[in-house]
Amino acid sequence: MDGMLKELGFECVTFVIKNDDQTPAWTLSREILSLLDPQVKASLPSLFCCYYAGHGDISDSSLREEISWHNIAGVLESAKLVDSLVILDCCHAAAARRSNSMTNIHIIAACGARDMTAGRSSPVSLSQRLSRSLRHSRSRGLTTVDWFLQAEAKKPENAPHAVFETFSGTDMISVIEGKTKFCPSRIPRPVSGLSQAPQDVFAWLTLEGPGDTASDLEKVIRSLPRNVKAEVWGADISDASTLIELRMSWEAWILWTSVVHLEFRGVVLGVNLHWQ
Repeated sequence: MDGMLKELGFECVTFVIKNDDQTPAWTLSREILSLLDPQVKASLPSLFCCYYAGHGDISDSSLREEISWHNIAGVLESAKLVDSLVILDCCHAAAARRSNSMTNIHIIAACGARDMTAGRSSPVSLSQRLSRSLRHSRSRGLTTVDWFLQAEAKKPENAPHAVFETFSGTDMISVIEGKTKFCPSRIPRPVSGLSQAPQDVFAWLTLEGPGDTASDLEKVIRSLPRNVKAEVWGADISDASTLIELRMSWEAWILWTSVVHLEFRGVVLGVNLHWQ
């Protein structure tokens, strides 16, 4: 992975977690801070890519010998103006929890929170699929969403679904600058002045064709991975087209708008709808 990123102009640093390190979380946090600090002081928009391949587990303990996602996330959130892409190629990867911070942090997880995944050397692993996708995208632009979708499209039938999470923020993150199919104008920021973070998004989708397209869409949605699912809340059917009202998470909104045009209608705060 680092070889491909270096060819694209990334500065890569390899950090090995040593077995005899009694405080690996502290050591890793300090290493990440040393890399982020110059970018923060420069006050220029930057992208920090954190790639981990190894063992992963779910634990409620706080042992010094463990590295908690909570510790790493706190370091990334503190780096203002630095977008972060976290790639976790390990078991239970999607257990990384989300935050309400406005710092843009995206996570590409190899599998769901309860799933196991193949080692990074396996041809079906997330690492290998991401590398192949990156190799094919070197000559054109690439966003984190594009990268995820391309890797997921290469998933063998017996491999677990990868997961894309927006840990915080709502902006697009570009891995390779250039012309992409992704339209950042379709991703609105959360409505300003809200007392709590938005939970879900309401959007309109217009489908050309007869009225049975709404039921066909519902069937398709039921087959989608969990982080792309949406709820159909209503449909306005005419002779030529159907206007479908959808409710979805911010993660689903970002993924949907990378391939189809949705009209943003509002956000959900708890049980209340806040229109924009």
